[in-house]
Amino acid sequence: LFATGDCQKWLVAKKWSVMGWYSNGQRWIMKSSLKKHRYVARWYRRHRVREDPWISLEDHGRSWNRGGILYGGKSWGNWHARSILPVHEGADVYIRYKAPKIKDCSLIDGGGWKLVRHVPGRMRWHPARDHLRGTARYGTPSKLPSAAPWSIRFNKTPFNEFLFATGDCQRWLIARKWSVMAQYANAHRWIEKSSQKSKRYAARWYHRWRVPHEPWISVTDHGSAVHSGHVLYGGNNFGNIHASRVLPKHLGANVWIRNKVIKKSCAHLAGGGWKRVRHVPAGYHWHPARDHLRGTAKYGTPSK
Repeated sequence: LFATGDCQKWLVAKKWSVMGWYSNGQRWIMKSSLKKHRYVARWYRRHRVREDPWISLEDHGRSWNRGGILYGGKSWGNWHARSILPVHEGADVYIRYKAPKIKDCSLIDGGGWKLVRHVPGRMRWHPARDHLRGTARYGTPSKLPSAAPWSIRFNKTPFNEFLFATGDCQRWLIARKWSVMAQYANAHRWIEKSSQKSKRYAARWYHRWRVPHEPWISVTDHGSAVHSGHVLYGGNNFGNIHASRVLPKHLGANVWIRNKVIKKSCAHLAGGGWKRVRHVPAGYHWHPARDHLRGTAKYGTPSK
């Protein structure tokens, strides 16, 4: 909270909106003495410029000499100060920790999810470079959305579905493990359901083994998702708008897994009496058998 000493002029901004490097960049103001709803204003916080940041009610260009500046440093004077400080009893800076109202993403689609990876609302994606194989382990597991990045190993945990969700659960998608764990580039991958659609559909994703920050998992096609803030997974601390359009605004992002048991048999079809003798799971490859259906091939462990 940046406010004049007489409280006539003030604004509230999230920490992430203030703490970054920008030059005449648009930054979010949650509310102010001018407006009751969220809006943007152009501020300055440049590396090695000691008087920065310049925090103002409106764009810096129209605020510095009109009494709209609410913060400046390095004992800077000029109209930046004289147009507001003597008139409004100086200025103050306040801070608080406002506990967000958090939905429980573990209940999405019937629940059964296990949280395995987390990144808070910052400007960079997960540190992991394991391509979601579940081999990366770092940080301290926590249920707090503000917790530092962490990941547990899940490469030996049986599961067949991923849930990718923002920390506030407003944006999410469910995808089968086989849809995520393959190599592809701008290719259609199946999403079982998401915060946008309740039925199965496809979106274009990227997952190339030699690119450490992939896979890119998104609610919509990657190209549009980057700009609209619908990317839900990235790795290797990748930043840019891939992260800034979603993570700071939605309490970060999480990765969940579950092993969904699908109890379905076709043995009753066409009068019944059938015995299942061969199986291949959902994926992009057919049966390993090479016996031309003679029934001589034997492999794997039979399961229902």
